[in-house]
Amino acid sequence: MNKTFFQENETKSRFDSELDSWIDSQLDSMDFEGEAAFNPLVSPKLKREQEKAKLKEKIQDKVIEVLSLRGIEIVYSKGSQILNAENYETLIEGFEKIRDALDELRLNSVSEENQNNLLPIEETYELLNKIAIDLSANFNNEDALAIYALLLNLNPGNRDCLYHMGMEAQTIKDIPLAIKFYSLAVEADPSFIEAHLFKAECHLLENDFGEAVKSLQNAKTLSIDNIHNPLVTNFIKDLEEWLSLATKAA
Repeated sequence: MNKTFFQENETKSRFDSELDSWIDSQLDSMDFEGEAAFNPLVSPKLKREQEKAKLKEKIQDKVIEVLSLRGIEIVYSKGSQILNAENYETLIEGFEKIRDALDELRLNSVSEENQNNLLPIEETYELLNKIAIDLSANFNNEDALAIYALLLNLNPGNRDCLYHMGMEAQTIKDIPLAIKFYSLAVEADPSFIEAHLFKAECHLLENDFGEAVKSLQNAKTLSIDNIHNPLVTNFIKDLEEWLSLATKAA
C-alpha cells in the first residue's frame, strides 16, 4: 500500500507536530467526561479517538490549505538558503503585502475581502516558483509540493501549479494525492495531455484499470495534435503495454 502524505512517519516534521498540537487543543476543549455521564456506553477515551479521527478527516478535506501553511513555514525557514539576499528580502516584502490573506490560511477559507489580495503578485510568484524548482531539483519533494500549494493560492485554479503538485505527490509515492491534483489540472484545462497521461499512470499504480483506460483514452484523443511529439507518443505506447500486461495478470 502506498503511504499517503498525511500518514504518520517515524520522524514527524515540525509541521506535522503542529497539526497534532492543533488537533489536541481542539480535543482538550471538549467535555468528554460530561458526555460520558449521559452515555455510559461510550468511554471518554473512545469518544476522544472518534473526534480525533473526524478532525483529521477535516484536515484532509482541506489539503491545499494545509499544504499552504507548510509552504509559508518553508519560505521563512529555507527561502534565504535558496534565494540571494536581495530576492529573499523582496519575497518577504511581498508576503507582508498579502499577510492578512495568508494569515487566514488556517484550515478555513480565505475571506472574500482578502481573496483579491491573493491575486498573482508577479515578482512574489516568480520567486516562490524559483524556490519550488530548487527544492524539487534537490529531491525535497514534500517541501516543493507545499510551495506549489502556496503558489496555487496566489493563482487559484492554475493548471501548471496543480500539475506540479501532482508530480511532486507522485514522486513521494502519495498516489491518491497525485491523482487528486492531476484531476484538478485536467478539470482546469481538459486539453492538458501531460496531466491525463500521468493520471493514467497513477491509476495503473493503484490497479484501477477502468480509470486508467479513461485517462489514457483522453490522452490518445488529444495526441492527434501531438503526433510529432515522441515523448507523448512513447508515453502512450508504454502505458498501453503496461495496461495490457496488467489486465492479463489480473
